[in-house]
Amino acid sequence: MRYIHDEGNLRRRHIPEEVEVILKEVGKPFGIISASTPPVGAFTEGGTLWEHGFKAACLSAHYRNSTFMPEWHRLTDTPDHLQVDALERVHSFAWALLQRLDQG
Repeated sequence: MRYIHDEGNLRRRHIPEEVEVILKEVGKPFGIISASTPPVGAFTEGGTLWEHGFKAACLSAHYRNSTFMPEWHRLTDTPDHLQVDALERVHSFAWALLQRLDQG
């Protein structure tokens, strides 16, 4: 599991530092690591929020030891290709993150 650290091309944006600190803290047991998007000029949902001054995080799950997402934005991105174990890990991490944010 990864979180996007920076993205964009001409207007390269970075995750807010305080958000990254919390992601690393909560993500430690999940083995979360940072990733950068290639400088293609596009933003994820998180990057769009950063662009407008909001604090956000974009999470992604990949095959182990790979940044490749074979079904992403393709016609093959259908429920039968869903990696249930990856979805469960992201859900568990998101729940732990929400609990941490509730603590203040």
